[in-house]
Order: sequence, then C-alpha cells, then structure tokens
Amino acid sequence: MMAHFTIQRDLGPNGLITYIKTASQFGKFNIESPMDFAPDWMYYSLKQGQKHIDPQYYKALSSYYAHYIRSYLDNGVHIDYLNLFNEADNEWYSNVTYKVIGELVKNYVSPQLKADGLDVKIQLGETSNRPEGIQKFPVALDDTATRGHISSLTVHGYDWNKFSTLTDLHNRYPGLPIWQTEVCYAVPNNVPPNGPRKLPVYEFSDGEFWGNMIMNDMKNWVSAWIYWNMILDEKGGPWLVSTEHGDPDNNSQHPVVIINRMTKEIFYTGLYYYLAHFSKFVRPGAHRIDCTGGSPQMNFACFRNPDNSTVLNIINNGQAIKCKINFRKNKTVIQYLPAHSITTLKYNQVK
Repeated sequence: MMAHFTIQRDLGPNGLITYIKTASQFGKFNIESPMDFAPDWMYYSLKQGQKHIDPQYYKALSSYYAHYIRSYLDNGVHIDYLNLFNEADNEWYSNVTYKVIGELVKNYVSPQLKADGLDVKIQLGETSNRPEGIQKFPVALDDTATRGHISSLTVHGYDWNKFSTLTDLHNRYPGLPIWQTEVCYAVPNNVPPNGPRKLPVYEFSDGEFWGNMIMNDMKNWVSAWIYWNMILDEKGGPWLVSTEHGDPDNNSQHPVVIINRMTKEIFYTGLYYYLAHFSKFVRPGAHRIDCTGGSPQMNFACFRNPDNSTVLNIINNGQAIKCKINFRKNKTVIQYLPAHSITTLKYNQVK
C-alpha cells in the first residue's frame, strides 16, 4: 500500500531531520507534527469543496501516518504529537470535516498506531482560529470513544483576539489541554486590524502586541503557545508556492528572528524578547495561579513552576507606573514598570 512512501527529501543537507538533529544539540523539545494536505490521490478531487478523503483510502491514510512516524523514528527523530489535519473543514486546505476526522482517529489511525507499536499522542486537528475550536470540535469530541484517543486540542490565532472562546472550550472539555499552535503576520491575508502592511517588522514596539496575545491566551487556559515562523529573511520568505494546496505566491510573513541574506546580519525582533519572558521563565509543567491588583494599562499573570518557584509576568501597555500585585497566600509585590515594557519577577521556593 505504501510501496512508494519515502522521506528521502527530509534526510538531505537541508532536510527536516537534519535540521531537527542539529537543533536538538542545543536543547530538549517535543515535536508536534500537523499535516497540511494528504497525498493528492486520496482525495475525491483537488477542486474547491471536493477535497474530502475518499473513504476507500481511510486505511491507506492511517498507514501513511504510521509510515511517517516509523520512518522518522528509524532515523533518530521521535514525533511526540501527531495532528491529523491543519485548518481542515475550510476551503483552502482539506475540506475534511471534524466528524470524519473523529471517525479516522477512532476507527483507523489510533488502531493502526497501536498495532505498529508507535508511541505518539494524537491531536484532533488544528483550527484556523480560536472560535472554530468550540464551533467545530464538539461533533467529534462529544463521542466519548473518540475523545479518549485525543491528548490535547489545538487552535490557531488568526481571529487575533477572541480569547474567551478558549475558556468556553476548556469548560466543555476540561480534561483536554488547549494549545495555540500557529499565528503570525502574513501579507496580505493574515494581518490584524491596524496591523503592519510590510513584512517583516523590525520595530521593537511590535513585541507588545505579541506579548499581550500570549498573556491573554494563557489567561484563557492555553498551556502551549507556538509562533509560526522561527527564522525568515529580509523579505519575509522564503515561502512555499502551491496554489492548489492552499499556499499562494507573494506570501510574505513575519518571523521571530530575521536574517538578511545579503549582509548576513541577524535581527532579533520585539516578538523574540517578549516571547522569551515566557519561554525562559515559565517552565514545562508550570501552572497558572491567581493574582490580583494592577491597573487597566497592565496585563499580568502568575505561574508556579515544578520547582516551586513563582514567576510573575507583567506587561505595561502605557506610561511608566508603579504597580501593586497580590499573589500566593496574600503576598504582595510593588514594582516600578517602565513605559511600554515587559517585566518578569521570579521568586524561588516561595512557601
């Protein structure tokens, strides 16, 4: 069935496995792997509205996933999370519905992975925005047999600010962690109101927008947050072009780090520094804890790390101010905050 399956491209000097192995020399990380598009021959057609998997190929698709995971494992890379489809049930990528995705998980993919002895957690699919989670997941997750195979729920951030819908999703499925797994600026299709019209963005002040997004997602039950582009060039590229698969040309985007191809200059964006205040201090396994105080121009959250340290992240969206925040058993911090800044306070072994 998979006689022509190969990951040879991923093994080359510029291949994904080469990149992953190089990156792993500098730290530990988990790999979450979503699929934009199944092999073309599995679909009814590539015409808009007809990009549904033909049921006769459901077993072939589950075998395809298993071959992918096994092939990577055989080459020294363990895929921790398999996400069946990216932004499905929309017109641009696969038109596959979440009801079908749920059936695929329950009846084909999960049994196939188990039969092949593959240790990988399954995610249902990545929605294109936050509201889609509560709108589209229930048709699959309300089937308890399907829900039992799902490890976490994944959404994208291209609504830009509908954070409360994630709390709605959490309240309906409190046992399933929520991840925000993709968001970026992309001209011309994915830019928030009053957002940039030219990419990438060099101004440090842009980091404030992203810092508030991370904070607001976490305050609405997000437990993992991933930005879409790590490194791009001075033109916001390169980008993949495949119009029939939903990847247009002239798709300039914004990264965490910009590398100028001509001058070799490396530029760390405002996003980089704001993101680092979370990724460096809020460690895997941390829990958000209650905190109160502040003022309307401040956005803040408190976290307890597995080592019992407490981290307080504070974004000041206005002029310089002195703040007062209460956290953990009536402890209070009074801190001066520079204008338009992010501040992290860490307290070790607070009891």
